[in-house]
Amino acid sequence: MVEGSSSSIGRIKFVQVNLNKQDIAHQTALQLAFESKTDILLLQEPYCPRNFQQGGYIGLQHPAYHLVTPEPSTSLSTIRYKPRVLTYVRKASNLEFSPKYDLCTDPDIQVIEVVGGETFYIVNVYNERERLEGPDPSQALGLTTVERKLRYLHLQKPALIVGDFNLYYPW
Repeated sequence: MVEGSSSSIGRIKFVQVNLNKQDIAHQTALQLAFESKTDILLLQEPYCPRNFQQGGYIGLQHPAYHLVTPEPSTSLSTIRYKPRVLTYVRKASNLEFSPKYDLCTDPDIQVIEVVGGETFYIVNVYNERERLEGPDPSQALGLTTVERKLRYLHLQKPALIVGDFNLYYPW
């Protein structure tokens, strides 16, 4: 858990977690966030079942939270591509926020502007190595999300960058 503060809106409580695409983990994270009055819940590898009727995927809802998807959606719950990041903002926190779809269109990165004492960005990242087409799948690895998009993201305001960066060290 990471906590931040701002003078006019008080403390903002953040929780970040990778859910490994598990339904029970997603439901549990939402419930624990609700019980602990978490203001902003940042998820990587969320559980999003396929919506066969409308096409795309369903973002799980919670009555106490606004769901923020990595792409603009025509419906509150249907997302075109299976997201690897989702953000929930607690309604009772009365935070003013806005997804910044114009700053990044990669489905593995979300940029959300939070307006308060000092306006800042939250960048929610799932660092995935892209797969390239080719005759040998083992040689077809491309750039990671960080290499492909995050390093070129020019933010004009302070930012909190969180996520699953999939960084492995031998020790």
